[in-house]
Amino acid sequence: MPKQGSKGKSHASSEVERFARAFKTEKELREHLETLFRKMGRLEVRITHGTSERGKDIVFYGPSGLDDHSLYACVVKNDRIVGDVTSPTAAQVVFHQAEQALREPYRNPSTGELEKVKEVYIISPHEALPSAIDSIAAQLAAKGNVEFFCGARLFDLFAKHYRSFLLF
Repeated sequence: MPKQGSKGKSHASSEVERFARAFKTEKELREHLETLFRKMGRLEVRITHGTSERGKDIVFYGPSGLDDHSLYACVVKNDRIVGDVTSPTAAQVVFHQAEQALREPYRNPSTGELEKVKEVYIISPHEALPSAIDSIAAQLAAKGNVEFFCGARLFDLFAKHYRSFLLF
């Protein structure tokens, strides 16, 4: 089951909407996410968006297990995730990208080795519709781990690790 929602913190919807509008383009959002992940201590953070991304807009290594690091991938959207995976909507695009990120290995440019993604983070500064989250999560449940950081939950990460960005 995907993890979703804010961890108990309440933000005025206008505050989250203003946060979402701060990212003029998806490219700008990816660049700020790269900075956020570095501030969070993630390793080898790379923006991989482009023709050979294989569903992965950003990749990084982070803690997993007792004393190990794993590969994580991010599907980044600067739009609200709506609809379901059976119709031509944002949810369908996100589903296909996340599925590809889980299915297709990542070639680490430092080692040349192919590596499997442990978990995919679906990220948007806008709140995602619960029906879209449920639709994506249900279709990906057997394929791998997916976690959503949308709207207030993403805002919370910025507030904790990248406060200087929030001084907009």
